Amino acid sequence: MVYDERSNFVGDTHWREDTTFDEGEELELERGGIMVEVGECVGTREQDISELVDKRVKEREGRVAAKIAASSPSRPHVSLIRTSQATPGPLQHKPL
Repeated sequence: MVYDERSNFVGDTHWREDTTFDEGEELELERGGIMVEVGECVGTREQDISELVDKRVKEREGRVAAKIAASSPSRPHVSLIRTSQATPGPLQHKPL
């Protein structure tokens, strides 16, 4: 989480690296594409968010499936009936 000098929330990101970050490290925040440089790290917090991520993925899949179902028009059921007409034989090549 990033705050400005007046303690206003600027944005946040999730550190996906195995290493820690130090002063001078540049990060891009999740929303808005804001680039920040770590000036003073006043604290860190580690939290397993895999359950939240899995929930969001399932919700997104549900929305996509609902959107596809809503946008595809229902087609009338068509049955193919074979007629008793004779089918023509294979096509013959004609010389040029």
